[in-house]
Parts: sequence; C-alpha cells; structure tokens
Amino acid sequence: MPEKGCLPNEFSFGILVRGYCRFGLANKGLELLDEMRSSGIFPNRVVYNTLISSFYKEGKTGDVEKLVERMKEDGLTCKQQPLMFYQLYLC
Repeated sequence: MPEKGCLPNEFSFGILVRGYCRFGLANKGLELLDEMRSSGIFPNRVVYNTLISSFYKEGKTGDVEKLVERMKEDGLTCKQQPLMFYQLYLC
C-alpha cells in the first residue's frame, strides 16, 4: 500500500482484520492488531469488537479476556453484544 501512495490507517487495518476473522483466522487478525500498534496506529472499537467476537466464536476465551483488558488500557469500551457474550460465558 505505501508504495502506491496509500498509507494504512485504522480503517484499512480494520478491513483486513475483519477479513481474517470472517474466515476463522482471528490469530492473523491479532497479528495485524500488533502491527497496527507498532506502526503508531491505534485500533478503534470496531477492530477490537471484531476480534473479540471472532475469538469468542472460536472458543478462545482467554484471548477474549486479554483483548477486553487491552481495549480498556487504550481507553475504549466494548460494544454491548460482544461484552454480553463474554460475561455470560463467565457465569
């Protein structure tokens, strides 16, 4: 992308994360989240919620918990639906 003059931003990364998650590749999406942060681009709520929902569907609740904490550290709150699923799982 940069070689074509198109610099990545939170939206372009978000599209890629969503694509990975749609095909059950949440771990690849998580790698992109780390790449975003190392590039100085901070993920938005949509990116986090996409990953949280995907990890939850894959049964990877440990990753869900870590993402919720990272999201809070970034000063973001979770959308109600993914957070509700996670809270129900804990009960």
